[in-house]
Amino acid sequence: MKSPITYILFISVLSSCTIRFDRTPKNTLTEFPKEICGKYLFTNLKESDSTYITITRTTIVFSDNHILRGGSLSDSIKLAKGPKYYYLCQVDSLKNRYVWDVYPIKITGKKLYLYALDAEYYKKPIKKYFTPIAGFDNLYEMNEEKLNKFCGNQLKAKNALKLIRVETTN
Repeated sequence: MKSPITYILFISVLSSCTIRFDRTPKNTLTEFPKEICGKYLFTNLKESDSTYITITRTTIVFSDNHILRGGSLSDSIKLAKGPKYYYLCQVDSLKNRYVWDVYPIKITGKKLYLYALDAEYYKKPIKKYFTPIAGFDNLYEMNEEKLNKFCGNQLKAKNALKLIRVETTN
């Protein structure tokens, strides 16, 4: 499992310098697919901290609100499907403009990998894949093809928050 420092760094990445997009990917879903639904656990073995993420057909709930906001799929929380990843998208505002934080999700058996697109960590590859929007820090034009390539080429399981399914939900 991850050390406390890794966990703290990951939470800070999720809440700080995330790459943002001007819109969500186009292939949005109205429900979470059955393969994703369940209750997932992240446990820190060095401490007694446990964080649960519960995903039903229409909602995602985090037991620790410091990770991400949860709620129902709606105008402010969307799920999009790519060829290898799902993309959890949450709306935010930046200089009176709606922007989207996009978190790739990959399911492998009972494991759910949740990635943060950290602007500092991916500083060099971002320039290769995405077009920045002038006047904003870390805001880019959404391009589904480039997002899929970026995730396929750059994301590694060791950099994800790894959660284990402990229950199946509907």
